Amino acid sequence: MNTEAKKRKKDVFNRVPLKKKLVLAYLLLTMIPILVIGIFVMQIFSRSLKEKLSYSAEQGFSQTYDFLAYRFSKTSDTLNQFANSDMIQRILLKDLNDYGIVEQMSDMLDMRKAFEDARNGEDVDRVRIYVRDELMYSIDQIHLFGLNSIESTVWYRYLQEDADQILGCPYSWLAEHEKTEKEILSLARTVKSPNDYRKVIGYLRVDMDKGQIDEILNKANAAKDAETYICNGNGEIVAGTGKGKIPKEAWETARTAGFQKAYMEGNAVLYRTQDFENLDWTMMTVIPYSSFMREITALKNRFLVCMILFSALVSVCIYLIGKSITDRVGLLAEHMKRVQSGELTGLEPDESTDEIGVLYDNFNYMIEETKALLEEKYRLGKEVKNAELKALQSQINPHFLYNTLDMIKWMCYAGRTADIERAVASMAKFYKITLSRGRNIVTVRDELEHSREYVNIQNMRFGDRITLKVAVPEKLMDVPIPKITLQPLIENAILHGILETEDETGTVTISGAVEKDSMIITVTDDGVGMEEEQISRLFSASEAGGSGSSYGIRNIRQRIRLLYGNDSDLLFTSRPGEGTEVKILLKQGKNNTMQP
Repeated sequence: MNTEAKKRKKDVFNRVPLKKKLVLAYLLLTMIPILVIGIFVMQIFSRSLKEKLSYSAEQGFSQTYDFLAYRFSKTSDTLNQFANSDMIQRILLKDLNDYGIVEQMSDMLDMRKAFEDARNGEDVDRVRIYVRDELMYSIDQIHLFGLNSIESTVWYRYLQEDADQILGCPYSWLAEHEKTEKEILSLARTVKSPNDYRKVIGYLRVDMDKGQIDEILNKANAAKDAETYICNGNGEIVAGTGKGKIPKEAWETARTAGFQKAYMEGNAVLYRTQDFENLDWTMMTVIPYSSFMREITALKNRFLVCMILFSALVSVCIYLIGKSITDRVGLLAEHMKRVQSGELTGLEPDESTDEIGVLYDNFNYMIEETKALLEEKYRLGKEVKNAELKALQSQINPHFLYNTLDMIKWMCYAGRTADIERAVASMAKFYKITLSRGRNIVTVRDELEHSREYVNIQNMRFGDRITLKVAVPEKLMDVPIPKITLQPLIENAILHGILETEDETGTVTISGAVEKDSMIITVTDDGVGMEEEQISRLFSASEAGGSGSSYGIRNIRQRIRLLYGNDSDLLFTSRPGEGTEVKILLKQGKNNTMQP
């Protein structure tokens, strides 16, 4: 079974054209290494570019974090400075019973001046202090505020729960009356009594411009679709860019250095987090994996396009090389097929000196040698046919001569002097044309004259029972034809056709015509006709066993094929009782200019 399968595969392979085999082999030998090397190089470039992008994203994140950490640290220092200020603590600890309006106004101005001096528009947008509502300056509403204004806010509640922390306040935690078109972020803490650290005597809050922080965060984005935020411990967005979506894994897993991979709404993302020291804030960058890989994908696409173009170029080159080889081999194969069909034409000389060029030269040499051999064979065959023709003549002459002389002898006994004279004259003409000065090729006119003399002599023997009709156009009279072509056909028509009828009389008609590139001479009789089997025996009878006429007919066929080609032939058509028609088909343009 395996042997059969292998044989079928081998047969299929052997039926594939050489051009396809060469192209396929070249493609396999070139494209596979190219693809392997290309994939290897692409992986190296991709890994290098990925590392470069990761480093760039890490650098952008680290620089932004360091800058914001520094700003938040300075803001925290400002907050702590005021919370631990002796002046602030002293003012907030004063007893209301001994605290006059003039003194309160003086303290308000002192605190306002200190807060104004701390405001620089970059790190600190405003300093706020929240004091007891009983104090006159609690209605300042610029830097000094009453506690009742923040009692309902989130950040105030968180500071009450943990009075020791520095609390980061998002914009959403502010009281409604504090919100303006300009959004802010704040750091807040309590102010404690220096005499009792468990006692809170006020609340301080330092505001920062959120727009500036958003702008800084935006610079940390390493990719177009990246988003960078500041979040608090509850996962709430404090500041940042984009849609504000946070990967769940960012809060459920431990903080690690570097970017991590996660999935958000089914899409892969890279995220990086880092907490701010002493704050419940975390900086986070989220990069869609597709954006991070965009440059790598673009590189791969460019590389793929280059590979496709290079592969196409290689394929075209391989095809042209294969075509240059197989076309020459195919041309050689085509000429070999022509040689098989008998067309001995050589190839155009190939200037190439490679193996195919040598093969071309050897093929042309073989063709020339074959032509020489065929010409020699043709010459020898022609000599053989001429010998056969002479043998036919020697066969005809003694037999026909004996019958004719015997007829003349009986005419002498009968005293038929005129008939003797006519018979001798016809016989002289007949043999003159038969000999034709040694020529083997005569004209149609000569052959017709030869036939007339033959029929005249036969009519003398058989009492004018044979009628000969000639209907050959004048334009065919001078066309060359092998000698003794018509006489054996007429002899066959008389002896085996007409003389075998009941009344032993009949007509032989010779006609001629031109059809396309052929000359056709037709010999028709109205004798007894023949069966198909008789016609077959006529052409297959052996030289020893066949009659003289059958030998002559075979000889005619062989000679016209030799002289005019295999397309020329003798065509017999006959039915018993209806006579026989013989067509001599001679292809013109090949040997119609033969010389005797």
